[in-house]
Amino acid sequence: MELVEGISLAHLISTGAPMSEVEVVRVGAQLLDALEAAHTAGLVHRDVKPSNVLIDRSGEVKLADFGIAKRFDDLAASLTTVGSVIGTPQYLAPEQAAGLSATPQSDVYSTGVLLYEMLIGTRPLAAPPGAGVGADVRKSRPEVSRRVADVVSRSLAARPQDRFATAAEMASALRGELPATAVLFAEATQISPQNAAENTPTRVISPDDRTAVWASSASSIAPTDVQPVRPPRQAGRRRWMVVASAIVVLIALIWFALLESSNTTTFSEPSTQPTISEVTTTVQQTAQPTQPTPVELIPGFPATDDIQQFIEQLQSGRDVVGKQSKRLGDGLEQLLDMDPEQRAEDAEKLAMQLGGWVDKDEIDPVVAGAAYKFLTDLGAGPIR
Repeated sequence: MELVEGISLAHLISTGAPMSEVEVVRVGAQLLDALEAAHTAGLVHRDVKPSNVLIDRSGEVKLADFGIAKRFDDLAASLTTVGSVIGTPQYLAPEQAAGLSATPQSDVYSTGVLLYEMLIGTRPLAAPPGAGVGADVRKSRPEVSRRVADVVSRSLAARPQDRFATAAEMASALRGELPATAVLFAEATQISPQNAAENTPTRVISPDDRTAVWASSASSIAPTDVQPVRPPRQAGRRRWMVVASAIVVLIALIWFALLESSNTTTFSEPSTQPTISEVTTTVQQTAQPTQPTPVELIPGFPATDDIQQFIEQLQSGRDVVGKQSKRLGDGLEQLLDMDPEQRAEDAEKLAMQLGGWVDKDEIDPVVAGAAYKFLTDLGAGPIR
């Protein structure tokens, strides 16, 4: 294959997710164009995943590693035993995971997993069997447009027939040239997947509402059609309820303090009522401190801003982080011992190594993203 000077999508996700909606549309549409070319030639890729998607220095997307691709007429013969699974488990379509033959809709599903991961930073949960749509990215990231969210959810449908028929159709919907889906999440509980298409009117997208075509350079992308998102009303209503509840509690505390003071005052002495500031001080003194809930980058690996603690966790976290965990920790420790004026070059080299480990699934991409931030502080420049 050609030499692609750039980075993989796996590295981009580990260091930049969640990514902007505009960039996700640009990368996803180009990836689908590549899949459509393969499908037109009669090939199913069968292993679409972030490390097989390369992005060169100009921002152009390349689909790589057709090592397990198969022609349509050879798919049945490619399964040597009943129920055997070929591909990367985290990105397999349900029918592939069940040991059935892959189809172009299987590549569509894997692309949906990639889009979700680019937008959210984590992979989606599998849709229930028979569900007409898959996970909704707007539940985790409400500012994502409904059109893009619908494209992702339709591509993640459990049944192949509920997904896009072709990669070209999905690319057109992602760019805004076609309606993403006729099934809206608000109607999903009322309309079954079988009759959703005939009961839900298709929205016609006007030319002004379509997504523009962006330049191939990743550094020159401007969000031309992304509309500003208004905060959801429900969240504002909850904030007012919290504020109102706090006010009621404070008034109640002041009232009970006044009653207690009047009960202990004798008739021979003037009554002294506590001020609001005194009651507030009493409440602050009696309130029990709450312990913050520990935050973890991944299960078993606490998040920390202390690089020394981060290094110690890496050096003992092979089973949690990956086979290169200790090597990364030792490398960061060596950088700390170097002269600040001389360690920038070594920090750059370690950052490049880190990208390679992510591509080979030898280290968790979320932990790699945190390590990359420490490497930037130690002098590593942006990965090109």
